[in-house]
Amino acid sequence: DRLSLAMMRLVQAKRADLAYDLYRAVARRPGPPAFLRDGDFRHVGPFAPFDWMLTQSDELVATPGTNDAGASVLRLSNRGGRPGVLARQLLLLPAGRYRLTFAVGDVAGEGADRPRMQVICADAASTLSDTLFPSASAAGRGVAAEFSVPPQGCAAQWLTVQAGNPVDAIANQEWVGDIAITAMGGAVR
Repeated sequence: DRLSLAMMRLVQAKRADLAYDLYRAVARRPGPPAFLRDGDFRHVGPFAPFDWMLTQSDELVATPGTNDAGASVLRLSNRGGRPGVLARQLLLLPAGRYRLTFAVGDVAGEGADRPRMQVICADAASTLSDTLFPSASAAGRGVAAEFSVPPQGCAAQWLTVQAGNPVDAIANQEWVGDIAITAMGGAVR
């Protein structure tokens, strides 16, 4: 829609702060930016890039749903056997150290076959964190990664769920959920 397009153009112009001001006004989210919005995928909002942008194509599909335990998760499917972004959200983390935690399930295959969670500087396209989903049963397992946002050149970051590159293009249904980012304290120099 036009609002999301306007916000994306502001982000591309390295004015994520103005894009967030517009988002706050329209989405009615007062106060400073949260580290992450809707990490449980219960209420995926319509305002990209600050709400989740979920891929819906013939090959890559990311759909809110539930796991076998009934928890809200994002169901992931890579029918084409090619890598690509399944979901992403723009973050405005200040410089500092962070811990990213999330749960994954129904994950099988070799390393290159499995999805990954990445944090990438929006301005410089440098990768701050790149975490391959570990093998996991339908019951799921927790994952954690630590990363730092530098004090310069990384005012906005993309949190992405990236599809793997499975050799066999099967209609798998991996899931990710319970995503959280917490500040660890300590300055980044």
